[in-house]
Amino acid sequence: MIPITQASVSTGEELIKTGINIDKVRTQFGLTADEFKRVASVMLVGANKAKISLEDLGNSYDYVGSTAKAVNQSVETVTETGLKITRKGVKPIGSKKSIKENVFICMEQLLP
Repeated sequence: MIPITQASVSTGEELIKTGINIDKVRTQFGLTADEFKRVASVMLVGANKAKISLEDLGNSYDYVGSTAKAVNQSVETVTETGLKITRKGVKPIGSKKSIKENVFICMEQLLP
């Protein structure tokens, strides 16, 4: 099964929306079209482990994708880091706070 179809079937999300989300992440990380399958696989595993939709996972990359690319981090590393944060119990933060405030709140939640 091709990655986009597998991801769509596994998550129950629309095929076109799934493809758009995967391709958006691929583009954010500056990856070639040949790496679409890799991105799809990473996202599918990440979404399943985090128990979130591919769309939600794709949207989360909007906040970190270009920065991660700028500091040479792979889609695998970013996904695994996000899963570690989720496992630590970091709660979503309201949009009324600044990015700087959100970073400090996340850091506080991750400290032992």
